[in-house]
Amino acid sequence: NATVKNIQTQPTFTTDLTVNDLSVYKDTLGNLTAKVNNNIANQYNADLRLTGRGNEVNLTGIYFVKPQNKSIYDLNLDIVALQMKSLEGFTKGSIKDSRGSLFGKVAFNGSLDDPNIDGKINFNNTAFTVTALNSVFKVDKEALAIVNNKGVALNTFTIRDTAENEIVLDGNIFTSDWFNYSFDLTINADNFQ
Repeated sequence: NATVKNIQTQPTFTTDLTVNDLSVYKDTLGNLTAKVNNNIANQYNADLRLTGRGNEVNLTGIYFVKPQNKSIYDLNLDIVALQMKSLEGFTKGSIKDSRGSLFGKVAFNGSLDDPNIDGKINFNNTAFTVTALNSVFKVDKEALAIVNNKGVALNTFTIRDTAENEIVLDGNIFTSDWFNYSFDLTINADNFQ
C-alpha cells in the first residue's frame, strides 16, 4: 500500500508494506512490516518491525536528506528477542542447530561518512554448532557492547564448549568506520575444544 500526494508541487509519500513469512536462504524469520513516509520534505520516517517465530525486532527513526552528501540519520534498533535459529541462513551454513536468543538496543546516528553506533547486544542461553568444526559452542548471559567511534567492547566474554571448557575474551575490537579493525584482546582458554 502506497499513497503519493502533491505530485505536481512537492511530492510526498506514505508506504505500508507487509511481507509474510520473510525468508533468508530458506530460513523463515517471521513477518516484516515496513512503514515509511516523507510527509515532511527531505525527511524519511521509518518504522520497520519483524515479528513471529519468537522474534521481535523493531527499527525506528529518521533519515534527513541534505545536499552535497551531508545527509544524516537517527535510528534506534530494539531487539526484544531475536532467535539464534533465525541467523543460520545469514551464515550460509556456517552455523547450525542454534538455540537461544539475542536481545538489546543499538542507536545509529550521524552520517555515512561519520557514523555513531552505540548499544549492547545480549546473549540469552544461546548455543550453536560451527559446521566446519562440528563443535557446539554456548554463550549465556554475555554481552557485546558497541561503543561509539571505538568499536566493540568485550568484558570477560565467555564461550563454553560441550565439556563446559571456557574461552574468555576480554578487551576491544577497535574500529572508527566499521570497515577497518584493530584488536586489543586478552584470550584465556584451558582445554577449550
